[in-house]
Amino acid sequence: MHRIATLLTVPLLALRLAACGGMIEDNEWSHWNERLETGEQLGLLAFMNDQEHTSFWLLDTECRLRSDSAYNLIRHRDGVDTLDSTDDDNLFDSIQEIDDVRMVGPWTMERLYECASMRGYITDEPECALDKTYTELTDQLDPALEELVNGQLRKLAESRRDTTVSFPVMFAEVVTYSRCDEVESYEVKYRQWICPEGGIQAWYVITLAPDYSVQSLKVYI
Repeated sequence: MHRIATLLTVPLLALRLAACGGMIEDNEWSHWNERLETGEQLGLLAFMNDQEHTSFWLLDTECRLRSDSAYNLIRHRDGVDTLDSTDDDNLFDSIQEIDDVRMVGPWTMERLYECASMRGYITDEPECALDKTYTELTDQLDPALEELVNGQLRKLAESRRDTTVSFPVMFAEVVTYSRCDEVESYEVKYRQWICPEGGIQAWYVITLAPDYSVQSLKVYI
């Protein structure tokens, strides 16, 4: 989970689009809007992001993963230096992100769940279910969040001006995720038509922490 102080300008190669006939390089729709709904998922995420205890040695020996799978998981999380709490760390944001690591598949995921449960990371279901609130009008947001949403829209619009796509970036909605009446995160979504005749849109999804600090920016087609 790379922490970002301000909105990153969307790189032109993020979409690799040439109007309607271009190539698209993007996250698959299966990643869209994945949230942590169950105690098992929360527990596995906590296990995989525990840099102090969940090491290559633990995954390789106690969890009985393939060595290359264990190495790839730790390298993804701890970065090239394989050291915890350094600038290149990339903690896992979702179960899908774990599953997407090279040499990780159903067998490895099952071993990880078993290992996380054996070590006490997986407990009962959360006391409160995840609640989602959708806001489609910016003037219904908290003033500070409204200012941020409008500012990010201007920056996104500016970053897309020199592409082959001529349609404007538009605000879509803010999704507020909360549990037990406590906000866990926000997702700010913007959309841009890429090819209207083909029904193709780009979605820019900015994840915010409860204090409105930007956590990530992802692009979906």
